Amino acid sequence: MYAERRSREGDPAGRRLFAFVGYWLINKISDVKIPRNTGDYRLISRKVIEHLRQLKEGHGFLRGLVPFVGFKQTSILYDRSKRHAGRSKYSEVFGSIKHGLNGIVAFSCVPLALVSTLGFGAAGISLIMTLIYVIWKVIVNEPLLTGIAPIMLLVTFIGGVQMICLGVIGEYISRIYEEVRARPKYIIAEKHNFPGES
Repeated sequence: MYAERRSREGDPAGRRLFAFVGYWLINKISDVKIPRNTGDYRLISRKVIEHLRQLKEGHGFLRGLVPFVGFKQTSILYDRSKRHAGRSKYSEVFGSIKHGLNGIVAFSCVPLALVSTLGFGAAGISLIMTLIYVIWKVIVNEPLLTGIAPIMLLVTFIGGVQMICLGVIGEYISRIYEEVRARPKYIIAEKHNFPGES
């Protein structure tokens, strides 16, 4: 059972925007669905705690780990009042970005795939532009290697190839990371009619 904020009184507009974008992005590209406007404070059964303890992960993104184990969840709505005393040391911008990146890296490989996609896009565009450039130079009967355009096309193509290589390396590292953290493929909630089971 987790507490879900119905209102965020006292939160600056920037923090609310970061929270909205962060939850939307993580839920869009991650392997788990994280309830919006929730924190890490929640009531967890002993069974869930035991499964969480078996996970070999130290990133501490609890609001993602709890949905990952897959047990039923429910929420309690509350209105968070404005802070009456003291000043928070939590950085509204950098803290939110750091926390969001922690969640994305822990539960999504989409950024790695995006690097490869951008690399293929850059390399493809540079090849198309090179073809157009050559055809244009032939039509107007001008030397090919004049001006800064050939250099820019070459740099764009090489940059695209480098991004593809980084994406491929990242995919291998991602596979290694998946094997090292050894997340269970299935989590058994209950057993019935097995020998030795009550």
